Amino acid sequence: ERYRSYLSLTQNFLDDFLAIVTKEAQTRFDGMNAIQYAAFKGYDHFLSQFVPTHPELLNEENKLGMTALHFAALKGHIHSVKV
Repeated sequence: ERYRSYLSLTQNFLDDFLAIVTKEAQTRFDGMNAIQYAAFKGYDHFLSQFVPTHPELLNEENKLGMTALHFAALKGHIHSVKV
């Protein structure tokens, strides 16, 4: 029962998260694109599925010149850094 509950939560989150992954969504993520935000939060499973389909967002810089790799390293998310 607990597994199903977590699975449902995760699926809903990813569906909602994937639905707003556009450049226009940057205002929802404090000026970060969705890849940068996911790296900042340590969502390595999301990154591993999303990055291959949208590689152009991976090295995109924010207004301070930081990429997704910078955010993942800054927050110490080693699995996100590896992705």
